[in-house]
Amino acid sequence: MSFLSRFSKREVVGMDLGEASVKFVFLHKGEDGSIRLKRKLCYRHPILPEAKKWEAFKIFLRQEKLDHIAMATNVEHSSLRIRKVDLPKMDAKDLRDALAWKMREFLEGPVEGHVIRYSPLEEYAAGEAKKVSLIAFAIQRKVVEDRVDFLKKLGLRPLVVEPTAVSTTAALQFVARPEEGKLCALLDLGQAKTRLIVVNRNKLLFSRPFPNFSLSDIFRLCKIESPTDAPEQNKILLYEVYTQIAVEIQRSLDNFSLLFGNHHINNLYLCGGGAELPQFAQHLTNSLGLKSEIINPLSHWKLPPEQGHLYMAALGLALYAYG
Repeated sequence: MSFLSRFSKREVVGMDLGEASVKFVFLHKGEDGSIRLKRKLCYRHPILPEAKKWEAFKIFLRQEKLDHIAMATNVEHSSLRIRKVDLPKMDAKDLRDALAWKMREFLEGPVEGHVIRYSPLEEYAAGEAKKVSLIAFAIQRKVVEDRVDFLKKLGLRPLVVEPTAVSTTAALQFVARPEEGKLCALLDLGQAKTRLIVVNRNKLLFSRPFPNFSLSDIFRLCKIESPTDAPEQNKILLYEVYTQIAVEIQRSLDNFSLLFGNHHINNLYLCGGGAELPQFAQHLTNSLGLKSEIINPLSHWKLPPEQGHLYMAALGLALYAYG
């Protein structure tokens, strides 16, 4: 599910454009048909003014010979809406029109100013009529256009732009291989944004942002620069934030149950820079009664972790060509 798709199925580089760093994943298909990791790369932004920061990144791209390579990348924005929608079964054009009408109540501004896409969940009977459940995605059109223009100015060739929740869903299916009917959740705790998703195999069922719990927010609230060398009194604040995040996760899972019925969540996976916060996974396990663990996408190739939890979105983007 992409807001922009300009390519036929072929190898592309997955690029997760993060606030603190940019992650790249390069895949290729082996002679036996298996998907193999060719290369991974993490570029950490230097502490510079905004314009100089991206100029430094542009130089890095040239040095690594990454400019003008086909890229699949992600987008996050406050205008992004991800909603479950139920509609009567109809042909594709009428469905798109009905979906746009249905989504208007969730959007800021006119529906015509948004890009709207959907992913089908299931078809079911409602009395004598047939209905379809969809997960709908909408974002302001200008956000996508600005992202594409920005990437082109960096010398990149963006062929796919999709929500981070979609790319992490693809990576979760590839790495964890959850069985049909066994639901799992993923908390992506990034430098600037945090989001919880619930997935059934390769289907994204639910997504909710946590506006006040990015890694930057946590460091600011706890008055620390790094969780590994925080004084003891600041660690107490850190554990209080963990409890607040656990409450938000439980609230989100309760909302999910209202939408989808009382489904059991089997695992909670953690990724992003905040996944390695000290004792975070254990705290969530204890608070939620739900097994919580850091996910390492590199484990698929039996590689050592090496901060693999940072590469979930980039892996999912690179997998776009193999979907």
